[in-house]
Amino acid sequence: MKDERIIDIEGDPDSPISGVCLCPKGAGTFQLVTGAHRTRQVLHCPPGGTEWETLPLDPAMVPGLVTSFGRGGATTFQQDLQNSDCIVIQGSNMAECHPVGFCWVMEAKRRGATIIHVDPRFTRTSAVADVHVPIRAGSDIAFLGGIINYILSHERYFKDYVVHYTNAATIIDSGYKDTEELDGLFSGWNPEEKRYETKAVGPRSTRDLRPAAQRYLTADATRTRSMPSAIRSRRSCAAPRLPAGAAESASATT
Repeated sequence: MKDERIIDIEGDPDSPISGVCLCPKGAGTFQLVTGAHRTRQVLHCPPGGTEWETLPLDPAMVPGLVTSFGRGGATTFQQDLQNSDCIVIQGSNMAECHPVGFCWVMEAKRRGATIIHVDPRFTRTSAVADVHVPIRAGSDIAFLGGIINYILSHERYFKDYVVHYTNAATIIDSGYKDTEELDGLFSGWNPEEKRYETKAVGPRSTRDLRPAAQRYLTADATRTRSMPSAIRSRRSCAAPRLPAGAAESASATT
């Protein structure tokens, strides 16, 4: 900054997340802020209002962005990508659209990970991937369904991870109804007490799931795959340890 004007934008080398890298939004901020074409005012119609009013851009921008586009959707620690053995990127040109996160994909590749890019287009992401799958546009669900079917049919999933960290072992009652059928509610809602009945039609209790979980846990240890170290470090202290000798690194789909 100089005289309250942006002179240049660059990454922070001390940042544990982005380092010296900038995402397209960060790199384009200079032009967005200093460009002569930038809109300086917005039209706003307050709740219950009937007329538009003009507001300066700066006070209107922060709540406007959140309301219109929502907050960031990242739910994982991107640096953990470097610990993966296999990364699947589907429907995204991550190398160009998310270069900060893609740095960790390339770090995983440097360590020997396999990078698979599923996209009709051949992009810069495809260029550095080990496998490019040019599916037909609109066939994503069929493609993913085929992969899921193969994984289940050949038991190529991580049983310890599936049991403890997903709802795959949850048994759904045949009478269970979802939000589409109950106007936004799940089966078992008690309107008087304003809470869900745990014994109502729906996912069964933890006690009912123990036999299924036990079947997973008593599986042949030689077929059990270990989880990435970053996932193991966050496991609950109550979760059972991995069987001894299950040290073979497993593919991690991201």
